[in-house]
Amino acid sequence: MKSLPRSIDNAFPLIFAPIDGITDAPFRSAIDKHFPRWDYFFTDFFRVPSNPSARFSEKIILGHLGDSVYRNQKLRQKTVLQFLVSAHGKKQSGQLAKLVSDMEIPWLDINVGCPSKKVFGHQGGAYLLGDLDNLRAIVQEIRKNYLYFLSAKIRLGINDDANFTEIIKLLQDEGVDLITLHPRTRAQFYNGKSNWQYITQAVQQLNIPVIGNGDVNSTDDIWRMKEETGCYGVMIGRSAVTNPLLAKNYKEKTDQNLTWPQLSLFLDDVKIAYLEQNVEPWQILKRLKLLLKLMGTMIDGQQIYQRLTMKNLIAFENSLKEIIPTT
Repeated sequence: MKSLPRSIDNAFPLIFAPIDGITDAPFRSAIDKHFPRWDYFFTDFFRVPSNPSARFSEKIILGHLGDSVYRNQKLRQKTVLQFLVSAHGKKQSGQLAKLVSDMEIPWLDINVGCPSKKVFGHQGGAYLLGDLDNLRAIVQEIRKNYLYFLSAKIRLGINDDANFTEIIKLLQDEGVDLITLHPRTRAQFYNGKSNWQYITQAVQQLNIPVIGNGDVNSTDDIWRMKEETGCYGVMIGRSAVTNPLLAKNYKEKTDQNLTWPQLSLFLDDVKIAYLEQNVEPWQILKRLKLLLKLMGTMIDGQQIYQRLTMKNLIAFENSLKEIIPTT
C-alpha cells in the first residue's frame, strides 16, 4: 500500500470533505489555523475543462489550491487537490495531471461522485459511474501522468448499485491508491440514509484503503463507522463545517461546540485572506454571511440574524469585534 503524503498523529485520518463554494484556500487556511486537528483538507472542485484547446498554467492551479498553501510545506502536505472530470475531458485531464505532478502536489483526487444536475448534464461527476469505458480511460490518462498519491471519491452508482463492485475494482486495477465512498446513489442526492454496509463491502473486496463518508455528524458516528466498517479513515462534510471542532473532540475525547469568540476570530481571518486577494467587499460580505449561517447553527439565533441583515462589510466587521474578546 502506498503511504499517505504525511505522517499523522493517529492511525485513523479525519478528512475535511470538499464542499463546492466553501472549501477554498482562505477557508481551508483559517480552518487549519483555528481547528488544526484535521489531518487533510480537500479543495473545492477544480473543474477540468472539456474544451480540447484549453490552456493550463501553474497560476491556474495555484489560484485554486492557494498560493500560500503551496508555499507552506505543512499545508501543502495536508491539502488534496480535487479534479471534477467529465467524459469529454480525457486529454485535458492528463495534461492537467502532468502539470500538477510537475508541481509536486502530493495528493490528487478524482471526483466521480458529484450528484449535481448541472455536472451530470455535462457528463461529469457521478455520470461516469454509468460510463465505465470513459471512467477507465480518464483514470488511465491521469495515472500515467501523475506520479504521486491518487484517489477517487465515488458513490454507489447512478440509480442503483448494479455496477458498484465493477467500479471499485476498476479504480483499484487502474492504479488508484485510495477510494472514498459515500454510500448513496446519485439519484438519492443527500436524501435517505447512507448505507455503511457498502463501505464494509469495499474494505473486504479491495487491497487499497477505503475512506468512509456519509451521515457522520458526531464523534459517536466516527467511532461507529470505524468499528462497523473497518474503514481506513473518515471524511466529514456538512457537520465539519457546522462544528469544525469534531476532529479535536474525537482525538481528545472531548465534547466541545463552536463558540462565538472562536467563530468571530475565524471569520476575521477569512476576511483578511480575501482582502489580500483583492476580492470585492460585497463578495467578501456575501461569503462571510454564508459561513456565519452554516457555522452558527449551535449559537444564539438572534445574534446570527442581526449580522445576516447587515448591508456592508465594515458594519459586519465591527459587529464581530463586539464578540472577539480583547487581550
